[in-house]
Amino acid sequence: MTGSPPRECQLRPARPEDEVVILEWRNAPWGVALSGTGRAVSPEEHGRWFSQTLAGVARRLFVIEEQGRPVGMIRYDVVGKAAVEITILVLPERVGAGLGTAAFRHSLALMAGWRPLRTILARVLRSNSRSLAFFRHLGFAIVEDDGTSSLVRLELAVGGGDDLPPEGIQI
Repeated sequence: MTGSPPRECQLRPARPEDEVVILEWRNAPWGVALSGTGRAVSPEEHGRWFSQTLAGVARRLFVIEEQGRPVGMIRYDVVGKAAVEITILVLPERVGAGLGTAAFRHSLALMAGWRPLRTILARVLRSNSRSLAFFRHLGFAIVEDDGTSSLVRLELAVGGGDDLPPEGIQI
């Protein structure tokens, strides 16, 4: 399936019943390898995080679905007055199919009513060349790369802070 075009891609807010599948993704070997911590999390730790996430004060979590089946997620964490940090995860068997790009574009419209936003940040493992290329394709620019850290920081300007473009970013 890798590389085949996305079928109908839907993006919806995470629900309580998504907790188990998101924990499974997080603790799968590929999820651990892509995480910032490099370790699995306990169900209790994940449960606390997930409850706080659904409360939605400083974070928004969306599930990417393809033909009604969860195939990934997008998370936005508030990191400043008009800035958020994005995390995008797509199941390995669907990477390269355009789901991440489609979901990112959909997510911008969903974020428009949440808070004023000027900047979207991404932190990517230096070793994850595919993810670095993905964010660069979306228009993100590398803003911090000292060559010694395991993480590269990228940034995308999305608006003047009053709102987000309703149609997403044209690529």
